[in-house]
Amino acid sequence: SAPVPQAEPLKRSVSLNWDQVPQAVRYEIEIRHKNGPPSSQVISDTTTNPEWKGKLEPGDYLLRIRSLDDREIPGDWSPSLD
Repeated sequence: SAPVPQAEPLKRSVSLNWDQVPQAVRYEIEIRHKNGPPSSQVISDTTTNPEWKGKLEPGDYLLRIRSLDDREIPGDWSPSLD
């Protein structure tokens, strides 16, 4: 039998940027559904620049970011933003 095509959920392009943190060499980003449990994490990603671009399904999300220095020691997570 022929494979059944899977529909891609509708996703929108999202672009985030923030102020560079002195001594940071990398940033960790976590995005999750606003009304879901903490385990409802949608995205966990890293970037070397103070920006992130990706695609998310329409909805309400919480976002938090933290920096890491050249020793890979993380800073505090930012307050969750929505």
